[in-house]
Amino acid sequence: MGAFKIVYRPDVKKDIVSIPAQGQRRIRTAIEAKLTSCPLLYGVPLHGNLKGFHKLRVGDYRIIFEIEEQIVTIHCIGLRKDVYSKVEGRG
Repeated sequence: MGAFKIVYRPDVKKDIVSIPAQGQRRIRTAIEAKLTSCPLLYGVPLHGNLKGFHKLRVGDYRIIFEIEEQIVTIHCIGLRKDVYSKVEGRG
């Protein structure tokens, strides 16, 4: 497989600015290293209301994304305790 293109939903910018700088660096590194190369290998499929989405764990944070062909769309980034309800609220 070739490189995947990363697309961020508009609300993700708000997610990122609320994360401390060290967490932002770890998340950016994980996205660049894992999601651009092989998101199916690193991402875990979600179930129930979030079927079709995948998650990538980065410490206490989760990156919720969707894969379509060679495009990875990031829908939400946040702490595990509230990221799933947040992404459901975004539709």
